[in-house]
Amino acid sequence: MSQILQWLPDEPRSLLPAIRVLRNGGVIAYPTETVYGLGALMSEDAAVKRISDLKGREAQKPFSYMLSSGVQVSLYATNFEEYALALMAAFWPGPLTLVLNACSHLPEYAVSERKIGLRVPDHTVTRHLCMHTEVPITTTSANRSGTPPLVTANQVAKELGGDVDLIVDAGECVGKIPSTVVDATGIEPVLLREGLIPFAEILGVVKRKVAY
Repeated sequence: MSQILQWLPDEPRSLLPAIRVLRNGGVIAYPTETVYGLGALMSEDAAVKRISDLKGREAQKPFSYMLSSGVQVSLYATNFEEYALALMAAFWPGPLTLVLNACSHLPEYAVSERKIGLRVPDHTVTRHLCMHTEVPITTTSANRSGTPPLVTANQVAKELGGDVDLIVDAGECVGKIPSTVVDATGIEPVLLREGLIPFAEILGVVKRKVAY
């Protein structure tokens, strides 16, 4: 079974074991404001592939990654539309994943059809992990493809306990619904998955941006 690491809000160093696992090319399960996710560093190709195999993930789906701040976007995505910037300003940090055109220097295993999903999370644990690894962390729900998302560390342990190196337990996720995923590579946003943020709110921000 995987090691379960208890996050202690008053002890920042309590997450050091999870950071070490990530830096050493391992896979963790970690909490977000939506659901528990599976994490590996973008720079670790074997770990990224391991997550894909673990989930039984469709090959054509773009990978999504957590960033510690929106200012990092230009390091990994390029040629994005003006409305994409408006969405970042309106919903980051938060449960919105934007699929953008990936920078050419990113490895093929980290993207899909030269697209990449990016999100800045609104969760203390996740932000802490992103800030201290200094490399984007995969953000894909900690469950097998086709099964419900998991919202507690115990649920993750029961379903994936033998397949991840460490589980960060920070209690039950508040949102309990995955992030909304929007493809922002074209002249208009395309909904890929409606999650915590209704698509109507997304369109409202885009329309206001166009009106200006």
